[in-house]
Amino acid sequence: KIIEANDPVLPFVNVADVIKDVDVSFANLESPFLDKPPYAQQGLVFKADPKTVEGIKFAGFDILSTANNHGLDQGRAGIEFTLKHLADHDLVAVGSGLDCPEGKIIEKNGIKFGFLAYSYTAYNDGGRRTDPLICHWEESQIQRDATRLKPKVDFLIVSFQAGKEYKRLPDQENIILARAAIDAGADM
Repeated sequence: KIIEANDPVLPFVNVADVIKDVDVSFANLESPFLDKPPYAQQGLVFKADPKTVEGIKFAGFDILSTANNHGLDQGRAGIEFTLKHLADHDLVAVGSGLDCPEGKIIEKNGIKFGFLAYSYTAYNDGGRRTDPLICHWEESQIQRDATRLKPKVDFLIVSFQAGKEYKRLPDQENIILARAAIDAGADM
């Protein structure tokens, strides 16, 4: 639809006012950017056209999680390009790269919001493989990261992409991991 309309803000036209109206807006970026075509591919391999970042900016997002099962769909080059592309457009990314334990801090209206983001897998393989470039949803790592970041912020937000696709309820493992984040200081 974006390509047909030649309008990268199209998906956000009806929601941008709501997103812009909050102090801090956060979303999961489910697709890496890469500047090499083709942008549409067969199957569940994702790659976004770099100009679609204009829609994300238009919508008013402040911070995006890049920790998800499509993070490595375009390999390491896709992660590197995505992180640089977001930074070049004044968008903060959390959840991939080599700074997973540090997370990110955004200050708005004198309030410091800390963000950590994780994925159950780095590849679209049902959770079988991890990679150091995608922050891994693992109990001791979450506890270390949250304990380190919590004293630096007023509110700590821990995001994770986890669970089984098409299931409405979390499994026991994800309940344990979510509680570990809360026990380590996560406010949300």
